[in-house]
Amino acid sequence: MFEKGLPNAEIARRLGVARQSVCRWHKAW
Repeated sequence: MFEKGLPNAEIARRLGVARQSVCRWHKAW
């Protein structure tokens, strides 16, 4: 699922950003 060669920090950062956007999207409702 993830691109090969990505550092764990980058993966964690992307997951955090996605989670924040999802929370914001839910609050919009």
